[in-house]
Amino acid sequence: IEIKTADEFYNLSTNPDSLSSTIVLKNDINFDGKSLISLGSAAKPFTGKFYGNGYTLSNFKLQSDAVEGDNYIGVFKYAKNATITGLNLSAVTFTENRSNTFYSNNIFGFICAYAENTNIKKCSVDNNCKFWQKQSRNQSYTVGGIVGYANDSQISMCYSNADITTEYLNVQLVYGYRSLY
Repeated sequence: IEIKTADEFYNLSTNPDSLSSTIVLKNDINFDGKSLISLGSAAKPFTGKFYGNGYTLSNFKLQSDAVEGDNYIGVFKYAKNATITGLNLSAVTFTENRSNTFYSNNIFGFICAYAENTNIKKCSVDNNCKFWQKQSRNQSYTVGGIVGYANDSQISMCYSNADITTEYLNVQLVYGYRSLY
């Protein structure tokens, strides 16, 4: 699947076949400040290949879904046995103030929230990307500038200069938490 426009990217989230497809970014895409619809979920992970070819997705908002149990936030919410390469992000924002909510154990990664047996290579997040979150003490967030939680995954040649402002969180610039088997 070739992606050239914001509308084509949005269509990926409504096409279940795209989650297991090879997706190729053909140019930079500016989302004009709109909210991005993330790809994949724990129930239906992204299992395909995404080739960013060094192009940039820019000027969009990432937001949590108001669904209990779906606490993954990123361009890719959940990737399993997938490949994500050459994707750059610029001017991405995530702002949230959920001080009185029941959601907890949130995982945020600008590129991918949860990566299981996934290869992420040559991806970047620039210093115009911002994460701001204020929460109550009974919530927890794991935040990574590239990946929030990396489970038996390879992350190489990636960097993040994101501005991350938080309270009560586990934060790392490349990945928030990593487990290896």
